[in-house]
Amino acid sequence: MKIPDFRRFEVYAQFLKVRHKTERRLISFHPRNWYPAQKAFHRLVEERKGRGLPMWFLLLKARQEGISTYSEARIFHATATQRNTNSLILADKRDRAEYIFEMCKTFYDHLPDALKPVRKYSNKKELVFDTRDGHGLKSGIYIATALDQFTGQGMTLHNVHISEASSFPYLGLVFTTLLPAVPPTSDTIVIVETTAKGAGTEFHEEWQKAKSGQSAFVPVFFPWFIHPEYRKKPPPEELKRGRLVLTEEERRLVKQFYLDDEQIYWRRYMIEQVYRGDEESFAQEFPATDEEAFIVAGNCYFDKARLKEALVHCTDPRKHLEVETALRS
Repeated sequence: MKIPDFRRFEVYAQFLKVRHKTERRLISFHPRNWYPAQKAFHRLVEERKGRGLPMWFLLLKARQEGISTYSEARIFHATATQRNTNSLILADKRDRAEYIFEMCKTFYDHLPDALKPVRKYSNKKELVFDTRDGHGLKSGIYIATALDQFTGQGMTLHNVHISEASSFPYLGLVFTTLLPAVPPTSDTIVIVETTAKGAGTEFHEEWQKAKSGQSAFVPVFFPWFIHPEYRKKPPPEELKRGRLVLTEEERRLVKQFYLDDEQIYWRRYMIEQVYRGDEESFAQEFPATDEEAFIVAGNCYFDKARLKEALVHCTDPRKHLEVETALRS
């Protein structure tokens, strides 16, 4: 009889339980149930791991694609199956950190007894795997928020999950304080995932660095249209000769991304009904490209679409010069 290799995440994941998005029940986190973004991200993580490279990712995404769930499952597995492992969940605010942390508790509570490590502590801030006499794993998962000062100082961290990083008020300071606590080795995981919150932010600057190869992070982007649930059947009155009547912008999206009528109608419905006609807010939450995600925030004198286009095509200056002026007496 072949014994499963639970060190492999895709084997271990079959025994994890997650909450169903709409039906208020638990379902298996078996790889066959993964969303496309989860599968694509898993391939990328495994590819980096196989090459012996640090698994550090800067991840920009549309909402509700399952990346937070995958990230937390991955970190739970790394913590619950290895000794002396410290993992941290860091979110923009306390309730989000606690919500993600609850995933870990659900993972643990519904594991088969044979896979459950002995648990020493379990409260709102930490889940520690150890025995009372200190002969257990000595591993733990902890939570903090963006406003918790000196997070990570004095610790060695092996796995970090940062959620909604674009909402952090001092993201650069968090990185400066936290990342030195994580050894840049092939068995550490740092996943920074978020939706965008406008151009010119600290996250936007970090994203640009990662895209240009000037960062320790690998940039990863997942558009909204790869998610299978983001589609809606058009009503008959919206059809002409069996096809959806498209606007100019919708025709561009179809041509560029090969979208079908149900995907286009879902987008149209969300913009009109959920976002009250605010196409830019929709694009920020459900971008088709990473450039589209970083819409210009605030009230602008200039047209935001033109500003966004200029941002995409801007280049580094050819020269940096200083001008001195002589004061006349």
